[in-house]
Amino acid sequence: MVAAPETNPTHFQPVYIGNPYLAMNIYLTVVNIDGVTAEVGDEIGIFDGDICVGAKVITDPIDLYLALVAATDDPTTPEKDGFTPGNPISYRIWDASKSLEILYVDTSYISGEGYFQSQGTVVLELRGTSPGTEPQHFQLVYTGNPYLAMNIYLTVVNIDGVTAEVGDEIGIFDGDICVGAGILTSPIDQYLALVAATDDPTTPEKDGFTPGNPISYRLWDYSTQSEITNINTVYTMGEAIFSSQGTAVLEIHSSSVIPTIQIIAPVADLTVPEDTSDFYLTDLDNVFSQPPQGKTVTFSAASDTNAIGVWLNESNQVTVSLAKNWNGVGYIYLRATMDALTITDTVQLTVTPVNDPPTAFELVSPENDWAGDFSACRFRWSMSSDPDREDTLAYDFSLSRDSSFAILDTMINAVADTSITLDTLVSGEYYWKVCAHSNRDTVWASGSNINPWSFTIVTVSINQLKPVLTEYRLYNNYPNPFNPTTTLRYELPKDSRVTLLVFDINGREIARLVNETQPAGCYSLIWNAGEIGSGIYFYRIQAGEFYQVKKMVLMK
Repeated sequence: MVAAPETNPTHFQPVYIGNPYLAMNIYLTVVNIDGVTAEVGDEIGIFDGDICVGAKVITDPIDLYLALVAATDDPTTPEKDGFTPGNPISYRIWDASKSLEILYVDTSYISGEGYFQSQGTVVLELRGTSPGTEPQHFQLVYTGNPYLAMNIYLTVVNIDGVTAEVGDEIGIFDGDICVGAGILTSPIDQYLALVAATDDPTTPEKDGFTPGNPISYRLWDYSTQSEITNINTVYTMGEAIFSSQGTAVLEIHSSSVIPTIQIIAPVADLTVPEDTSDFYLTDLDNVFSQPPQGKTVTFSAASDTNAIGVWLNESNQVTVSLAKNWNGVGYIYLRATMDALTITDTVQLTVTPVNDPPTAFELVSPENDWAGDFSACRFRWSMSSDPDREDTLAYDFSLSRDSSFAILDTMINAVADTSITLDTLVSGEYYWKVCAHSNRDTVWASGSNINPWSFTIVTVSINQLKPVLTEYRLYNNYPNPFNPTTTLRYELPKDSRVTLLVFDINGREIARLVNETQPAGCYSLIWNAGEIGSGIYFYRIQAGEFYQVKKMVLMK
């Protein structure tokens, strides 16, 4: 006795229950699969997207038509229980003999259109196409026979723990290039045999894998029409490396869940004062979630300005360093990358300004403890600078015959230049000091607030041992070798136009130390080589017709 066919669909389950709301009538005059008329027990499902809004099982061969209804979504119920008018209609066929859902269904409308309409009517033919024997989703890079094929045998293929079904496809990839593919035409018995092609060196195009490259796999889930890239492999023979004419046997376990990473503990924006020492920011292992099993995450850290240095160590800890005297707002980018996915945690760093004192500077001439016969004396000091560009920098000069400066002979405030000349000095011992000051801070040259420099003016007679300057003289610098400062001294017997230059061994001018007219006297200045590299350098003086060159060595 033959069992009566089911009268209600068992594969397709409509979303509504009871009577369909504002039903649409659908009449099928033809239903076939691969050119063969659908049989008793086959089912037809009507879909709005992924929602089944109507279905029917074939209980008798179709005579004139097969009548179906599709339900409109009932606005009086909270759940989705029907189609949305105006949406496109799609169809699926269940091939009961093969237990296969047919997704590729072509329609030929005789009456009406392929859009849902409450209480509407359409008449049409359905022609379904089963997946076939050749992959449709994965397209091979080669044509014809594969060159030096590698044999790959799959003993298990599953998706979310369920065995892959007829119509599912497997793609074999070298990077983004599909070098092999297969389709399930029946359940896997012992194995599914696939081949992958080697790149043929006799052809100009890329038409296969590169031996030694890693093998990756992708699946096409026919039932959901979706590609799956979250793949884990278990090799029972061979390894996941392409090999011309090699062999590998493995299992494929896949998940339709797209592996992802997340920011689980974002780093708060922070504010620090200018010139803050290097500081620890965070551990990226705590900022981002752990990767899914079988996946790896790489971290990186950067900023939007060179003034903010960001350093990532091997333990994924981030340290920040600030450029000296910099303030403002910058951004730090903390990134985690897994496969093609990169997520970024952005941290705003505000560096508040603090007042910076002027930079250190030195007294130059007259040299400390100098003695000579001159009533006019030019006082010189090196230049200071103020890191706070909005502040105004000036120098205060003090001269006294008392080392405590209880009584001042001369005090000149707010000097803008780095020298002054006094021409009314009388014989005796003097002390002098200079400070640089901005709006709030003061720095003393050569520590002269504690140890002021001194010099002595003497009256020279023919009986005195110290002679009046009668010739130009350039002294050896000291110290020599030096790093990074050295003192240069010279004497002028009369007022002269003086240039004092520094050259490297190739004759290139490195520094111009003096370029002015100076009165007769003894001079001393300090040259700071700064960032200049080690080597032999020459300093040259020209005063009137006097010309002399000496050598010095910078050793760092």
